[in-house]
Amino acid sequence: MVASTSGDAHGLEQRELALTASVESSENKGSRAHILQYEQLLSIQQDQHALAMERKDAEVAHLKVRLAALEARSSVCTESCTVHLVRATLPHKMPWPPPSRPRTRSVH
Repeated sequence: MVASTSGDAHGLEQRELALTASVESSENKGSRAHILQYEQLLSIQQDQHALAMERKDAEVAHLKVRLAALEARSSVCTESCTVHLVRATLPHKMPWPPPSRPRTRSVH
């Protein structure tokens, strides 16, 4: 009878070890699945961030081009407005642009 008890204990021990190994294997598979899901999520987030940065860089470049165009247009407008303002304030008999005068030397 002692041998039977010893055999039963050994069989029970074997089943417990097999069950423990199965649970550990299942937990490892679950952990690996969670790690893979996390890595996929991280990869997706990195891709989204890269796309957002590309979009932002493109928008900044576009705005720089627009700003340069507006500044160029503004300087042309400023020059044009200055010419019109000067013409409006000068007597009508004066030609515009004024004729160039010959330079004279001043003797001191």
